[in-house]
Amino acid sequence: MLGPEAGTALLDLRRQQPQLKIKVLVRRLLEQGTLAAGTFRMPSIYRFLAAHGLDTQSVKRQPQPRPALSGPGPTKAFACALANELWMTDRMFGPSLKLPTGQLIHTRLFALLDDCSRWVPHAQYYETEQLSGFLDCFRQALARRGFPEKLYTDRGKIFTSYHRQVICANLQVRLCHAKPYAAWSRGKIEGWFRTLQQDFQARLVLDPVPDLTELNQRLWPVLVLAEAQDYSASALEEVRLLSCHPRQTQPPFSLILVGDDQLLPRLQMGINAPLLGRLSFCLHLPPWTLEDLQGYLQARLEAASIHTMPFEEPALRLLLQAAHGRPRLVNHLAQRALEAAAAQNLRSVAATHVQSALELMPWLAKL
Repeated sequence: MLGPEAGTALLDLRRQQPQLKIKVLVRRLLEQGTLAAGTFRMPSIYRFLAAHGLDTQSVKRQPQPRPALSGPGPTKAFACALANELWMTDRMFGPSLKLPTGQLIHTRLFALLDDCSRWVPHAQYYETEQLSGFLDCFRQALARRGFPEKLYTDRGKIFTSYHRQVICANLQVRLCHAKPYAAWSRGKIEGWFRTLQQDFQARLVLDPVPDLTELNQRLWPVLVLAEAQDYSASALEEVRLLSCHPRQTQPPFSLILVGDDQLLPRLQMGINAPLLGRLSFCLHLPPWTLEDLQGYLQARLEAASIHTMPFEEPALRLLLQAAHGRPRLVNHLAQRALEAAAAQNLRSVAATHVQSALELMPWLAKL
């Protein structure tokens, strides 16, 4: 039978060293003189610990504390002051693809993220998680964004390889490694991975890809420049230079220029002709018809919980004619016409209200 002092000492030692076997703890207490040989039996020790929830099975079910770090975690968010000062890199499991031949491949995603701008210099899926996949991703990132001062990784096998250390040394890139169990230090790229899994990879269930090439094509970003006719010639030239680095093997993004009828003449100018030559095709959208306008207005009104059409047919025709069938002009003019009708406590918008809105927007007549 264990006394109060011996029982307390056994419980304290068990809580301090839960990874040790019970026999080792008992032997330790015997050496210290806390327990006396012949005054207890091992089954009684096991029953005593089980009564306090410290038997072997109970300890295994408890979450094990991780080793303490050499220093405390961060007390506030950290970010580098300049772009290309620090890049973070990591890998994650990608989707499994079933090829037309019936072969099943498990993909891995390598990515690099700039700590200051959160720009992703490059990210790509590969069939392997070996060093060759990372080196190809790293090479394309260097071709697009230049050389970083530091490269921050975890302590994975490929990230600590001698080959990689030699490459970073030759490029004068300082190689830094995260401390074990310091997940917060790589939270930025882990957050990007989580967003990619919850959005991009989740949508692949609804629209699967047939091979690795198309998977990477979908991963590439799309840059949409609205009102592109208002961009200066120098700004459009900078966009072209950004998309055609001489060392790139793949375009960094897909470019879509959206503008009015003045966009094409702007691109045909001498300085912007090279950008026009890089565009795959030009698509001219015809102005809206009366049916298109009605469907658009009905959808916008239903979004505001209005399920009846307040615009009379003459008002719709005048609205379509004044706005030249352009969605943004329709928004401005329809909003002003609704305000004019509401000022008179009317539930319908007549052609006179659209005419009143036109008087408040004289610049429409110059288009």
